[in-house]
Amino acid sequence: MSRKETLAQIKGGGGHTVALRRARLMRARRIALLIGVIALIALGFLVYNLFFQKHSETPLDSVQIKSVAESESADVDLLVLVNKNNKLPDDYRVDLTALGEQKVASVLLNDLKDMRDAAASDGVSLYITSAYRSTAEQEQVFRETVDDYVSQGYSAEIAEDLAARPGYSEHETGLAIDFSLDGNAQKQAEMWNWLSLNAHNFGFILRYPENARHITGYRAEAWHYRYVGKEHAKAIYEQGVTLEEYLGKVVEFEVPMDLSP
Repeated sequence: MSRKETLAQIKGGGGHTVALRRARLMRARRIALLIGVIALIALGFLVYNLFFQKHSETPLDSVQIKSVAESESADVDLLVLVNKNNKLPDDYRVDLTALGEQKVASVLLNDLKDMRDAAASDGVSLYITSAYRSTAEQEQVFRETVDDYVSQGYSAEIAEDLAARPGYSEHETGLAIDFSLDGNAQKQAEMWNWLSLNAHNFGFILRYPENARHITGYRAEAWHYRYVGKEHAKAIYEQGVTLEEYLGKVVEFEVPMDLSP
């Protein structure tokens, strides 16, 4: 074999080696891409379960609400006051019943069922997004809420003022329910309007009404209802007062002049 032929063979072999390396590199990239896609999907499911699945709406129309004997929850203090100045008593106890992904105080089940049925007869569906929270769950919600407000530009002081600290949230009583429906503003508005006009007939009050932050400590929340029993709920509604005023335990809160970021 001549020197020229030998050089040509070497050159050809080098080209084959380069092509092989390129093929291996492309295969490695495809594998890395596949692994990345799988990891992204897994992360998506994790985020959904942690932040969305946990807070998904529970449609009461699809939940069986069992009647409960009054004697089963006779010891619950329906007028227990929990706000920024009043911590939930350490000895507070309440029987809970699961409603789909949520839990509520068993004592309110009968009236909640009647309210659900009455709303349905008026063509309105009720959706629960949050009810009972343990102290640990409230701690997590508090931190997430504060972080969210801070990310929007609020100061840490104001952000903490807008959220309920663990031990100071009505949700820990099992007597508070948030009714809301993400993704359907019309149905949500219909639900809130119906509740504002009828909830008191079933023992529930709008806990944080408009223009009462200096009394309740919180801005208006059209979704947050508190169970106090029919007698008290009707009286509070007819008098047009807050729970603090009804109980004669008003300690006015300082309201920041400007809550804008």
